[in-house]
Amino acid sequence: MTIRLKLSLLSSALILTILGLSGVLQQVFERRTLLAAQAAHRADTVRQLVRVCEDAVEERPSNPLTSHVSSMFQIDPIAYSPLLVNYVKTLLAYEPVSYVMLLDRSGATRFHSGFLAGDAAALMADRSADPGTAFALGAKDAAWRRATEDGRPVLDYAAPVNNQGKPAAAVRVGFDEEKGASAIGEALAASRRRFLLVALFCLAVGVAGARALASHFNEPLQDLVEGARRIGAGELKHRIPAERSDEFGRLSAAFNEMAGRLAELDEIKESFFQTITHDLRNPLASISGYLQIVLMDADSEKQKKRLQLALNATNNLDHMVTDILDISKLEAGAMTLSLKTVSLKSLIGEIVELMSVQAAGYKVRLAADVPPDFPEFVADGDLLRRVVTNLAGNSLKFTPEGGSVTIRAEKDAGGVRVSVIDTGCGIPKDKLRHMFSKFFQVEESKELARKRGTGLGLTVCKQVVEAHGGRIWVESEWGKGSSFIFTLPAAAAATAAAPAAG
Repeated sequence: MTIRLKLSLLSSALILTILGLSGVLQQVFERRTLLAAQAAHRADTVRQLVRVCEDAVEERPSNPLTSHVSSMFQIDPIAYSPLLVNYVKTLLAYEPVSYVMLLDRSGATRFHSGFLAGDAAALMADRSADPGTAFALGAKDAAWRRATEDGRPVLDYAAPVNNQGKPAAAVRVGFDEEKGASAIGEALAASRRRFLLVALFCLAVGVAGARALASHFNEPLQDLVEGARRIGAGELKHRIPAERSDEFGRLSAAFNEMAGRLAELDEIKESFFQTITHDLRNPLASISGYLQIVLMDADSEKQKKRLQLALNATNNLDHMVTDILDISKLEAGAMTLSLKTVSLKSLIGEIVELMSVQAAGYKVRLAADVPPDFPEFVADGDLLRRVVTNLAGNSLKFTPEGGSVTIRAEKDAGGVRVSVIDTGCGIPKDKLRHMFSKFFQVEESKELARKRGTGLGLTVCKQVVEAHGGRIWVESEWGKGSSFIFTLPAAAAATAAAPAAG
């Protein structure tokens, strides 16, 4: 999983967590707010009812049938107080109210909302022993208790009604608790829907922002990864963009400084190698010549054997010096490619014939697999022969007795493809990307090799193939053999001319 994806997922998860917690807290606090607002509204409703009752007390009835009455609490209020009746009707229509009643100080019912619906018994009922009556007559201000009315839970609110500053009666209002809870539930549901819409919008913006943020950080990281890869592959002149003023910019600048130091050290190393190897060529040629002369004049087999070992070691050292010089020239673009038409079938056939004696000595089958009508193409024949010879010799070195090495040529899209396939010991997967590095050797297979190498042969192959505009790689599995493969374009001449011009 990439850092960009991890950062996007982490940011999205953080946004979802914040939104989820915000939603839960919003519901909790809004529920508390709604409950408090509902309780305050009910208390205000009861107080408003008290004021209506007190106003009714002050309005003496003008009806001649009731003019002898001195107080509203001595007659039925319905007979003379339209204000109270209308208020109660409105209250019943718009509030979840189960009942409204007015009690005098003796506990007798002077008004009951059931009477408005034709229930005369509600007005005549004896409620003197009702706990709610004692609660109502004892209330000092709007107070409430839990009760039941016709089997339904209600919140029984009560408040005193004064006449000329003295308690004259009390009102009771029963609010349906289930309807009140339902109203709060509906309000919370509507709030959740609104919050969900806002949350979805915030989530969309947050995810887009997370992706933008991840991209903002991913771009310099990718530059660093690509820079490390290229410098690790030997492109020491590569530099990472360091225009940013943040930590990434400073890290890129430090990385470029490190690459610059590595490039300087590499130039010093290359210069040293070139100087040493160039100066070694003449002494090595002299030593090899004298050893050959002395070998011809040796008197005993023991002397000849020792001289031959010394000559072989000298020749190996000379090959290493030649490889180092060739690599330096190829890397600097100073080696001129001699481009001409090459018959790959003939070239591979010559290599197989030349190396057949060596393969027979190893008891390994060496074969060519090239179609008879394989087309010719333009390349440096000598360097191409060196590449195939190096690859075949490398495969023979690590293939056990009874195994096989096959050199195969095929047409490739826009060019040719050459594979050297063996049934040898193979290469561990973690070592494949280092196979074409200078002086690199696989530790696991050193003891299996028939002879030690310099670690430069594959590097030479890579430089030659790339000088032709091609590509080389290895496919292998430890214990099951390897395939060294390279491709060359059909128009190799145009590509190969570039290094030569350097």
